[in-house]
Amino acid sequence: MKKNLIIICILCYASVVSLAQQYPKLFDDRNAIKLSVNSLVLSNIHIKYERALHPNFSFQLSLGKYLPVDLVKRLSDRQFNWRSYELDLENFNELEFYGNYLTIPEITLNGYYTQGEIRWYPNRKKTLRGFYFAPFYTYHMASLTNVEAFDSEGYFYNGNVSVLYAGGGLQAGIQWLVKKWLIIDFNFLGIGAARVNNKVSYSTDNPYVNYETQIEDFENFVTNELNFKKQQYNISVSENQLNYQLNLRAPVLRSGVSVGVVF
Repeated sequence: MKKNLIIICILCYASVVSLAQQYPKLFDDRNAIKLSVNSLVLSNIHIKYERALHPNFSFQLSLGKYLPVDLVKRLSDRQFNWRSYELDLENFNELEFYGNYLTIPEITLNGYYTQGEIRWYPNRKKTLRGFYFAPFYTYHMASLTNVEAFDSEGYFYNGNVSVLYAGGGLQAGIQWLVKKWLIIDFNFLGIGAARVNNKVSYSTDNPYVNYETQIEDFENFVTNELNFKKQQYNISVSENQLNYQLNLRAPVLRSGVSVGVVF
């Protein structure tokens, strides 16, 4: 899947470059299609389209896709710190859950994201080139579906995780045009804020699981260790399934490099 998407992107770029070189009079050099380099490093495909509205202004829309990534392999043996909470992911696919030792064969991340921005270029003599400032809005949707696990007694656990991330801010960057058609976009600073909605649900055929105890432990964890307020979380039981939901605000920091073509 990952190789196929990369091949498709390369073919699209080759087609646009070929058209721009063969039929230069059909294009006004006010359009650009770019591919994010740093997204590729993170196993994402992120394609951007920019259109000049005026020598000083343009708009840019983009669409990204999270390529399927096995988080068991990606996160094992790593450590994370958030607020006063430390998370050690050594043997990530093996954990103790209320006295039961679970083994998770595979966790696959999927999702997409889209972004929009209006750019202002102070140098009006060069369309789509030079320093720019841009307010932006971004929306991400990521999910872990059908996360399956088995405990030491053979009982089955199934979970689902989804994360919605929406926010915006202001960014600054610089864009160069090379060889009249190759464009390089360097976004060196972007700051803002976002609202994050995280939902987790799981069920099990283990008849000895006490959901009420888990609800109490979860509330103690988010209020005492993460310092969440009551309106920032929700937990409930429905049809023998436990559901968690967290709502919080998070800072947005952006930077990256994109390469593309002008036509």
